Amino acid sequence: MKLNCSVINCPGEIIWQCTCPEKFKFCLNHLRDHSNVKKCFAENIKDKCLEFMARQYQNALNHLESDCLKLVQVMMAEIYECLKDNINCIKRKKNEIKDLILSQQTDQANDIISKANTLKVLQREKEKKQYNLSLRKLLGIDNSSLQIVTDAEKLEADLECVKKKFEEACAKIKSLEVEHKASQEKNKKLADELEPAKKSLVQEKKMLKEKNSKPRKDLQNPQENLSSAVKKNEENKDSILLEEFKSMIKLENLSRMSDKKMKNLLTQMNLQDFQRGFIEKRCYIKKIFITNDDNYIFICKANADCKN
Repeated sequence: MKLNCSVINCPGEIIWQCTCPEKFKFCLNHLRDHSNVKKCFAENIKDKCLEFMARQYQNALNHLESDCLKLVQVMMAEIYECLKDNINCIKRKKNEIKDLILSQQTDQANDIISKANTLKVLQREKEKKQYNLSLRKLLGIDNSSLQIVTDAEKLEADLECVKKKFEEACAKIKSLEVEHKASQEKNKKLADELEPAKKSLVQEKKMLKEKNSKPRKDLQNPQENLSSAVKKNEENKDSILLEEFKSMIKLENLSRMSDKKMKNLLTQMNLQDFQRGFIEKRCYIKKIFITNDDNYIFICKANADCKN
């Protein structure tokens, strides 16, 4: 059925068909002209035209339907081949079990049964999910299936991008390893070149240390001599003080010496218990005696303590 107006180059909508043997189709304007000339009747064919157009559009999808059927047939054939392989495998295992039982090898037969029980074909949820997604991706033409295809393509693109970045990173790491190795070799070469200078520096440091230790030894003896001289000077001082004190006693100067001056003189001699016995307690010195060997001095606080 042609959908064009019988009048050439007419863009009008076809909704009428005349009763002439030729079955002309016209738009409303040209139908009036034709009916006035031919004196024929007309039939409204708008619905028929729309149905015809619908069939034409539907026929455009026939090839897609045919392709889907062909693809499903291919998949069914593959599934059937897989099923046949499984059935044949099971038959072989059954015959093997029979032979094992007849030969009283029950342990090996039990191994086959145990292995078969671990397969759990109907419980392969992860595999079934992956298979369903793959099946949808392969066979599906609806929006959800196309989205799966789009997502899969995006994942593949992302994977390629990650793979490219990984390869670039590996190349960079390899380059850095080469640079690191070259740097290590350079550092080793520099270390080898500096080793003689390092040894020489250590030797010079050792010699300088030995050289500096000699003046210290030279200084040690003067320090010891100085300490000895100071000690000797203190002993001489004590001896001089004692001699001075003895001369005062011999010259009978004690009567003319004040108690304060006498205490100061005795304090300078560092006599045992003098500071605590006379200075701190503020005792008055009455008489003083010195032994013949000059090792001891006796001091009396009062007349009652002294004997003439």
